[in-house]
Amino acid sequence: MNKRILVLFGGISIILLIIGIVIGNKTAKVDLNNQKISAEKLQKEISQLKNQKKDLSNSTSKLNDVNKQITDAETKLDDLKKQNQEVLDLVKDKDDLKKEYDKAASQLSDIKKQLSDAKSDLDSTNDQVDKASGTLQQAKGEPKTLSAGNYVVGSDLPAGRYKAVPVGEGSNFFVRDPGGSTYVNTILGNDGEASYTFECSNGDTIETESSVKLIPLK
Repeated sequence: MNKRILVLFGGISIILLIIGIVIGNKTAKVDLNNQKISAEKLQKEISQLKNQKKDLSNSTSKLNDVNKQITDAETKLDDLKKQNQEVLDLVKDKDDLKKEYDKAASQLSDIKKQLSDAKSDLDSTNDQVDKASGTLQQAKGEPKTLSAGNYVVGSDLPAGRYKAVPVGEGSNFFVRDPGGSTYVNTILGNDGEASYTFECSNGDTIETESSVKLIPLK
């Protein structure tokens, strides 16, 4: 009886041992499968992170390119501003120079007019003095009658001192130096002077709008 019980316990022990081994194998397999699933998941996450890193690297490169383009554009804009400022400075200088030139030209014109008026006044004064003193004498040479037009002293008539007398009603009478400045500007005839005495030099021009007689004087 005891022997049969021992055999029975021994069989039961063997069966329990086999059951334990089977259960242990199943548990180990389950753990291995779980680890395999976790490794695959981790590998997938690593792959995703690598892709994200690659995308981020590409984005960073693109961002650097954009920043470089912005820097280049800002540099070009600064250069353009400098060029525009230089042009504006040149235009300002040009305007200032033109103003100075116009001012100087106006002053020169005023000086020429003053000289012309002074010479005209001097000729008129000399004429009046000669008339008052009775020393006005006709020089050698025949009087010269000029029709309306322009004449050059030295080629159309000799240089010298003349008394201009209108022929008919008279008109405007001008004498200019070689530079074009007028030093005789008068009206001969009914609306002006009965006569006008002046002195001219070679290269001067005489303009009369109607016939005038020039009488040489000493």
